[in-house]
Amino acid sequence: DTGSALTIDEVTGGAFRGGSISPGLSMRFRSLHEYTGRLPLVTKRSGFTFPGKTTRDAIAGGVMMGLAYEIIEYIRTFEKKYHNPVAVITGGDGGDIAPLTGGKAPLYPDLVTEGLNFLLEANVEEHKSRAGVPDGTPGNRCCRSEKCLFTLRQVRHWKPGTAWHVPHPGHGWNKQRGEG
Repeated sequence: DTGSALTIDEVTGGAFRGGSISPGLSMRFRSLHEYTGRLPLVTKRSGFTFPGKTTRDAIAGGVMMGLAYEIIEYIRTFEKKYHNPVAVITGGDGGDIAPLTGGKAPLYPDLVTEGLNFLLEANVEEHKSRAGVPDGTPGNRCCRSEKCLFTLRQVRHWKPGTAWHVPHPGHGWNKQRGEG
């Protein structure tokens, strides 16, 4: 995930095995400016020369290619450990970094939202089997679990692939649960 920080996650067999966190693009650019006496603040950009012919190009190329090379080296490390690992880039800076990896890590911009939707669909399917519980359950939830966010109406009328709105504080969820 290439956002405020670069996060590398190792997932095998559906289980998280570990990861690493290092500064993202903006933090790297700001650090060079703030922790040196005279380097200018440069922002991410395309069209820089590498290696740089100017200070700004040297900073842009150093930061952007440095991040890309960090990702490529993680991929090489995982290739030694696993047969045909799959690497993808997501996050706010993904569109700028993915092309710099030489195709080693394609851009998957909606990975997080698609993952959350997958979890939501799995939860709703599980709760649909409980939708026969009468509307008189505490807070009108579809089951008796204190942690359940789904109301009977939501579960009964939801269809996979459609938009979903889970109530949250400020939109009546706390009142539904009798809190606030």
